[in-house]
Amino acid sequence: MLEMTYAKSSFSPSPPQDVVTTLTKLLSRTVGIVVFDDFSLAPAAQIVEIFDLANRIHGASTQNAPFYRPIFLSSSGEHVCSSAQIAVLAQPLPEGQALRSIFIAGGEGVRAAAHDTRLKAWLRRAHSGTATVWPIGNGGALLRAADLQDKHGAAVASPEPAGTSAPATIPAAVRVALDVARHDLGEAVSQRISAQLRWETQPNAAVLQASSAPVAQRIRIAARWLAENCSRRISVRDAADVAHMSDRSFLRHFRSEMGMKPSEHLRRVRLQLACALLAESGLPVDKIARRCGLHSGECFARTFRQAFHLSPTEYRDQARASRV
Repeated sequence: MLEMTYAKSSFSPSPPQDVVTTLTKLLSRTVGIVVFDDFSLAPAAQIVEIFDLANRIHGASTQNAPFYRPIFLSSSGEHVCSSAQIAVLAQPLPEGQALRSIFIAGGEGVRAAAHDTRLKAWLRRAHSGTATVWPIGNGGALLRAADLQDKHGAAVASPEPAGTSAPATIPAAVRVALDVARHDLGEAVSQRISAQLRWETQPNAAVLQASSAPVAQRIRIAARWLAENCSRRISVRDAADVAHMSDRSFLRHFRSEMGMKPSEHLRRVRLQLACALLAESGLPVDKIARRCGLHSGECFARTFRQAFHLSPTEYRDQARASRV
């Protein structure tokens, strides 16, 4: 009789309830950021950064595994190219999985995404079972196209969730993300996240002109701006304006903070983008050159060879061969 009982329990088709509960909790901590071609990368990355900081701050005090799992989601479930021509790897839209929160990216591509019937159908299914569904920037156009409203908690949220420690001047999506962390992990964690993001989440002229804005933060914001705009012609004056510095002061502080000149940083960003496009796309080399801000194919080939001792075509061939 004991043997029969042991055998029956060993091969039970249903997992123990405590295992089910644990798996459900892990799944329910997933934060999905819906992206599409030509989405705006920087605001979406801010949301990822908030939950990454939450993981680091919470993990440092508890020694636990990451609390949140932020992921990019797309209807294609593959590489998606942002409006800055930087590709991100997105996962397929999950079915039957409870998400903690869903954020909808904004950007130029939102109009085309509003016609994606598969994406809209998934949003309708996921909306009812997700506590927070919130647009980033103009991402609300996609929600409206799906006949949905943004929501935070049990009801439709205001742009300024109660209890958040974030300043009122930062974007609504950032405030909502901070409030999610506050609700899950406590006010102290939310305040520490907000303190670390205080300048990085406010890359606007009014904030950067403030006398208390740290120089290091101005430089990092300018470096990020260079990466996001690497596809167009950029002068030192353009980047210095972003940091609200003189050309000479900007060059000096940029080299001190980043360990290289702005032109070297821009060159590296453009080459990184070129490598990604060569490996992942079938675009002609001259078109890749234009997308990377290197408007001459000859200049692109020369710059690429100087950096990698390979021509763009040779690099593409090697990248494809390594995947076979």
